[in-house]
Amino acid sequence: MLGTPRLIRSDEWAVITPLFQAAVRNGFREVNETSFYREDLRSVFPLPLKNWSLFFRPQLWAFFLTGAPPRIQSTLHS
Repeated sequence: MLGTPRLIRSDEWAVITPLFQAAVRNGFREVNETSFYREDLRSVFPLPLKNWSLFFRPQLWAFFLTGAPPRIQSTLHS
């Protein structure tokens, strides 16, 4: 209610959110088997993938330490 309206961060909602969904639906593998194009999910965005880089991304450990994936919003802004 206070402040000025701002534009929606389209990089979060149009790019990062679908990539997170693809990683979760794909079982956290590096190649997206659920897509016709079989995209490689390793990118500059910190996605929860089962590879060596997970050690350096503690903000994503909750995907693997808990039974259910955490809210994507909390992982993007931590």
